[in-house]
Amino acid sequence: RILNISFSIGLDGISASFILLTSFLVPLCILYSWNQFPYTIKELIILLLLIEFFLLGFFLVLDLIFFFIFFESVLIPMFLLIGSFGSRKRKIHSSLQFFLFTMIGSFFMLFSFFLIYVHEGTMLLNSYYFCNFDFYTQNIIWLCLFFSFSVKVPLFPLHLWLPEAHVEAPTIGSVILAGVLLKMGTYGMLRFIVPVFYYSNYFFNPLVFFFCFLSIFYVSIITFCQIDLKKLIAYSSVSHMGFVVLGLFSFSFQGLQGSIFLMIS
Repeated sequence: RILNISFSIGLDGISASFILLTSFLVPLCILYSWNQFPYTIKELIILLLLIEFFLLGFFLVLDLIFFFIFFESVLIPMFLLIGSFGSRKRKIHSSLQFFLFTMIGSFFMLFSFFLIYVHEGTMLLNSYYFCNFDFYTQNIIWLCLFFSFSVKVPLFPLHLWLPEAHVEAPTIGSVILAGVLLKMGTYGMLRFIVPVFYYSNYFFNPLVFFFCFLSIFYVSIITFCQIDLKKLIAYSSVSHMGFVVLGLFSFSFQGLQGSIFLMIS
């Protein structure tokens, strides 16, 4: 234990659902790619298993700093997967765009965790649920966390990296992106924003609904215009995640239940 930071893990029904989802998808990706990349299969399997390891750690960990480490660590194998195994011309550009968008968002998450640590003196998730922030501190932390997770979801207008990454990634990369990686953002909102920041949630609710409606309606119209199947999946994923965020911030049991169901389905 250093600076009151310790590695601890825990499991509940929501985490277990995402762990099952991850454990189901990654072996399927390995089976699919077995004959697709005969000369580089070893490197590909290493990358996929690293992604699985970091994702499982992300869904299990109970300390904020380790949550951040696992959140960031997924970037590295995913960056290599898109840049090395993509089959189109813009794969390096899209992998860099994916990396930079998420890194900028993660800076705000790190800043908000630093504020929480200064305020509470601990990074444990269980202690975080009993924090008592004043209104202005709540708003600052809420905005930083929401921006960070919105990049990962992604919500409109922070969705620009996703169509590029989807199109340039190999098929297994698209499966992992749409299947699990986008859910990291909404999982973070469910764990860190919705249960703690009561006043800020209601204060910023119109803003959240505005961006969710843009993600649902405007991006759905863009989806109708696509002729590339991967881009169609990417834009429709943005629209679906708009429904998930809308459910999370509806502050009703049915909305919460529906958003978790849609994340897994």
